[in-house]
Amino acid sequence: MTATITTINEKHEAFQRLADSRTNRVLKQLKLISNLSNRSTYDYNEHEVAAMLEAIEMGVIALRASFARKLNTPMFSVANSKVRV
Repeated sequence: MTATITTINEKHEAFQRLADSRTNRVLKQLKLISNLSNRSTYDYNEHEVAAMLEAIEMGVIALRASFARKLNTPMFSVANSKVRV
């Protein structure tokens, strides 16, 4: 039983470590993208900005869906089944 708890703790610690690192990397990249809004350095149009933001938003939607599928997976239980014969 201790091995399972250790494994769960190790998995959670790995998740936290990687989530922190990867989230901070994404935030840094978003900051770099925001630097592109400087009109004195870059030229862009509404379509380009909309396309870029849509791609980022779709990525976030896919990320949310990935976690939602894993967190909300229903578990079957015969005892809780509403089907009666």
